[in-house]
Amino acid sequence: MFRALWRIVLLALGLVFVASLVFAAALVFALWSLRSLWARLRGQPVAPMAFRFSPGAQWGRFYAGAKAAPPDEAASGQRRTPDAVQDITDVVAKEGTSNSKGNSP
Repeated sequence: MFRALWRIVLLALGLVFVASLVFAAALVFALWSLRSLWARLRGQPVAPMAFRFSPGAQWGRFYAGAKAAPPDEAASGQRRTPDAVQDITDVVAKEGTSNSKGNSP
């Protein structure tokens, strides 16, 4: 009895999932049709709704950092930033006011 009920529940969940996919596809088709109709009414060419994806371009993002720095800077681990100031000097620490033997009064 429990197996039959479990199968009915899973079948119902599957049907709801498929119905949601069909509804989403119908919604996208309706929006594309309205867009196409609007373009034709205005006398403009109907451009396809396409999503371009290039896996090679995604890999280029990761390798671009290695190509951007010259070899001498890449080896030292230092990179220049576009807003780097060229006249940076070292900071000299001031003498402390506390006693060098410790913090005793």
